[in-house]
Amino acid sequence: MTDAASQTAKLESELRKMLEEMSALIHARDLAIVDRFWSGGRFWLFGSEEHEHDLTRAELHAHMAAMFEKPYRVRFLFDAMSVDHHQDMAWVNAPAILEIHHPDRVVRLPYRLFALFQRIGGAWQWRVFSGSEPAAPPT
Repeated sequence: MTDAASQTAKLESELRKMLEEMSALIHARDLAIVDRFWSGGRFWLFGSEEHEHDLTRAELHAHMAAMFEKPYRVRFLFDAMSVDHHQDMAWVNAPAILEIHHPDRVVRLPYRLFALFQRIGGAWQWRVFSGSEPAAPPT
């Protein structure tokens, strides 16, 4: 494997681990997700729902706390993803399955995630989470 290919594989592994950790924290209803997202600088979250647009740490905390009070849990399952980078910035396009765990059933929906990361102090930090459930085509 070439040095560039090795670096790309390492980056994909690191960012996949961050996405999987994010999913696990959200599924566990662990508010530590706020610190994972909001570390080392500014962060924006853009979700599927109209109100899911968090620009401050307080908005992000309130959003996560409200989501964790719902009678269901969510998690993301990632398969293939596209990872690229330039200098200290990296981005991921990750089609996923959004699992919604109700007490009596699990609903699986397609989900599209775009995330932007910045390398600060030797570690990748979240900058943007933009996720959506694909809409049905217009009729």
